[in-house]
Amino acid sequence: MQSAEQQRHILRMLEKSLAREMDLEKKKTELRQVEEVLNQRLVSLEQEVYCMGDETENVWERLFEVDNMAVVSVGISKELLGQLQTLQLNLKTFTLGEKVRLLDKELKESEFLLLNAKYSADVSNMEINEELGLLKSGAGASDKVDSLERQLREFDLQLQCAITYAKASQENQNLLYSTIAEQ
Repeated sequence: MQSAEQQRHILRMLEKSLAREMDLEKKKTELRQVEEVLNQRLVSLEQEVYCMGDETENVWERLFEVDNMAVVSVGISKELLGQLQTLQLNLKTFTLGEKVRLLDKELKESEFLLLNAKYSADVSNMEINEELGLLKSGAGASDKVDSLERQLREFDLQLQCAITYAKASQENQNLLYSTIAEQ
């Protein structure tokens, strides 16, 4: 048999071995718990990555849609700009045409007024000249003659104003025609 000293030594060694084994068992349990936590984190991260992949795909789809919408918007904007320029040109042409029409109308009205003024002046001149002739042949009618001469001068002045107005209208029309020709 073994001595008591050897048995104690063996017991101590067994105790140490048992303590190490218990320590290893405890560490093994702790490692399993850490492994479970890490596995759970891994699963969670995989789910996040999967969700991020979906979100990334959604973002790319939206980005593609926005890019397409931008291209379509640019096309629409260019088309609208072209239409606007066409409308502006049409409006400019219409406005110039309207100005020409209005100036033609003014010129015709001026010419009509001028003809009327000339006719009225001519008739008035003839009437006044007749009355002057009658009055000059008669005695004591110098006041009447002066009045008629004054009327004659007023009619001449009105005639000159009508002629000036007609010339100004003609100049306006000529200026408009030259402006239109330059464009």
